[in-house]
Amino acid sequence: MKKDFHKDFHKFYKAAKAITYVLVAIALYLLQTSVPILSIAGAKPLLLIPFIISLAMFESLTFTAVMSVFVGMLCDIVSAYTLGYYAMMLIIICAIINIITQAYATPSIFNSLIVTAATIFLLQSVAFFFMYTIHDIDRLAHIYLKQVLPMCIYTIITTIPIFYMTKKISNKFVVIENESEK
Repeated sequence: MKKDFHKDFHKFYKAAKAITYVLVAIALYLLQTSVPILSIAGAKPLLLIPFIISLAMFESLTFTAVMSVFVGMLCDIVSAYTLGYYAMMLIIICAIINIITQAYATPSIFNSLIVTAATIFLLQSVAFFFMYTIHDIDRLAHIYLKQVLPMCIYTIITTIPIFYMTKKISNKFVVIENESEK
């Protein structure tokens, strides 16, 4: 009887955690796409990038992979890039982050800021290359400095509250799981 309860609770726990993270991702998606108050000089942050990076630092590889695809598709919906660009890039990047975090590093705000900065600059620079540079568009420096760079910096700044929110959610579910094992 106790094993059945534990098994059922574990399923419920996993479902509740997944639903919580999906709702957070949707809320961040809505916030980044529909709230004009977040726009500073025309730049809007990509709130989902620091979220998925933080999640990759706290959760399992399988869960991170599934959420990376989901978050990547949300990013793809609003971007001008080829559908699947963010999903493909984020699953690779987040898998690497997850493996490194579990083996060598500890989740910290400093690590999250560094990894978010590297990720956002990588994602946007690759996209910039394929959207603008390869097509020989004029004023490349202007576009990069006035559009891409401010968005990257703004995204990095938003890492701080998003990291602590993700950490709090993760810790809450760890506490719930630990209590159920007693």
